[in-house]
Amino acid sequence: DLSNQYNGSITIANQADGTTEITNASAYNDVSVTVRDYTPSKNADGTLKQGNFAMQVYFIFDNGKQYQVRIHNTDKDGNYKLQNMGGDNSLTGWKWQADLTAAQKEKLINGDGVEFHVKLVGANAELWVDGQLMKTVALGEAYNGKTAQIRLCMNGNRGVQNVEIPFTLVKAPETATVAIPSFEC
Repeated sequence: DLSNQYNGSITIANQADGTTEITNASAYNDVSVTVRDYTPSKNADGTLKQGNFAMQVYFIFDNGKQYQVRIHNTDKDGNYKLQNMGGDNSLTGWKWQADLTAAQKEKLINGDGVEFHVKLVGANAELWVDGQLMKTVALGEAYNGKTAQIRLCMNGNRGVQNVEIPFTLVKAPETATVAIPSFEC
């Protein structure tokens, strides 16, 4: 339960079906997740399993539409991809995919961690990896200045192994109404 927390650490333990979700009921415009020790499972012959896990960050808006980004491995060589997710309720669909760099991949595997940072900026969503802007995606003017619920999700087959995910959540600044007294001149 991430409600009313602005930062911390959660341990995601895979369920029997390999899926775990943590949803936060408060509205945010910014989430930073550091992913550590994120090595895909291996087949019996020692080769890496293909496409067997994904760490996902969702912004879920009040109209049910979602902006979703995930980091996952897609091939037998264990390459890592950043991907905009699709689906009927997605704002953007399968629009783009990018590779993690060799340095980022190394940090992911050796436990140093890669910071995976998604934020809403005006009418856009931005994806940052280790402080580098990787992608800016236009969500549309209807989403300008909006906040959304946050969902963190892990899919994958790692047996009983848990994945610890340090995170920071940033709420949108509160708006205040100020009464201005009237004067007769």
